[in-house]
Amino acid sequence: MYQQSVQTAARALRPVDEHRALLLAEAQELVQAAVARRAPVLAVHVERLAALAGALFAEEERRLRESEPPSLERHLREHRRFLADLDVFSHDLNRRGTPSLADLRVARHVVGWLEAHLGWTGRDARS
Repeated sequence: MYQQSVQTAARALRPVDEHRALLLAEAQELVQAAVARRAPVLAVHVERLAALAGALFAEEERRLRESEPPSLERHLREHRRFLADLDVFSHDLNRRGTPSLADLRVARHVVGWLEAHLGWTGRDARS
């Protein structure tokens, strides 16, 4: 019975882990597009990243609500802030039309934030 529970849990986590990997890969693509200063491609990556992050965050939030960690509200605020920041980044990029060095800094920050956040989520889920 225990082994079956472990296998069920592992199957449930696999899609989340795959989603996290896709999210980080998309963030790396965002950085590469910023380095190349390809505005149309950069805008597409920002949109994809926002969609992937929104889907992953929804799943994280569902799982965190089940475990009720003390940091839940802070975690939810971080999700909202990250998605709002992506929206501002997208709006600014579309308004300017040409990527700048600031876009590269933002793209690199996105990767760092996601890497830190995904580790933090794992700790919260185990609380």
